[in-house]
Amino acid sequence: MANINLIDLIMTTLGYGCILVFVYYLYKKKEKGKPNPWLILLVTFIGLITFNLEVGSLPFPVFPIGLCLLYIGFLIRKGNWHWYHKYGLAGFVGSYLLFSLAFLGQPIQSLFYPQEPSTYFAKVEHAEIVKTYRHAPDQTIHKQNLDEAISSLTKKSLKDATWIEDLYEDTEERFPYHVTGIKPKWGSGLDTMLFVETDGKGWLVTTPDSHYYYRSPTSIFGEGVANE
Repeated sequence: MANINLIDLIMTTLGYGCILVFVYYLYKKKEKGKPNPWLILLVTFIGLITFNLEVGSLPFPVFPIGLCLLYIGFLIRKGNWHWYHKYGLAGFVGSYLLFSLAFLGQPIQSLFYPQEPSTYFAKVEHAEIVKTYRHAPDQTIHKQNLDEAISSLTKKSLKDATWIEDLYEDTEERFPYHVTGIKPKWGSGLDTMLFVETDGKGWLVTTPDSHYYYRSPTSIFGEGVANE
């Protein structure tokens, strides 16, 4: 089961909930006539369709594409646009609410799920080593050392980007071990992978958006590599 992004889910649900409550308020205040409730919902959600610009990795609505399509559609069909235009407009305004809540969710996400080892490696009970380089020596994980290493990791800078590019190639590389069975904190929405150096002390954490390099004074291997 995929790790859901709990903060994003809550903010999105809250946003759509507010939009639906506002649409219901408009419906109860309707003018003379009988607008179709299902068509109201359809018009509202079409009104959410916008042309966006990326602002801080989030889509910021700038042009109401859905609202324009609705106007053209009602004009061609000679429909009762005066009944439904406010619901399409509510959808467009709602797109700004969704953006605002998503933007607000970012610092909340960082508060509950900071970018640190305790978030990336919340569950390590089933950790196992898989070699990504066939000529690397066989290793096993020492569970106690693994727990100690997580609590003592120090973030370092990556000096060679080719480490990332060579991770899945069968060539001699700096990170010949992939650690499976490690799960990030539930609700973080993270999809992380962990690669380890030959000494068992250098950790490369990769996510769909970035990568981080950590060093530990303790090797996670069961035997063969002495601690410094």
